[in-house]
Amino acid sequence: VKECEKEYVSGEFEVKLVGGVEVDFNARGEVVEIDAPDRGVLPTEVVKDVVPHKTYKHLQENGLASKVESVKYKDGKVIEIETVVVDPDTFIFDIGGNLLMIED
Repeated sequence: VKECEKEYVSGEFEVKLVGGVEVDFNARGEVVEIDAPDRGVLPTEVVKDVVPHKTYKHLQENGLASKVESVKYKDGKVIEIETVVVDPDTFIFDIGGNLLMIED
């Protein structure tokens, strides 16, 4: 851990790791977002560890596992994955790892 900031009003935390990865937590301590360093991608090991197996398998089979820019957990129901690939660059999965939508 390189740095940790707490938003006192909302109770949210932002943790910056030595490699530049940022992890945001809500007031309950749940991860809500993981971001790669500027102009970078998340290490594939991190992606594999933070998304369901089915999601990772989809990313890997489509050549996207090494191109993930951020992972966002929305309302405990969906996972939004942004990639450095242009059009489409956003993939939305349910918590079970099923692909729900692809956005530009």
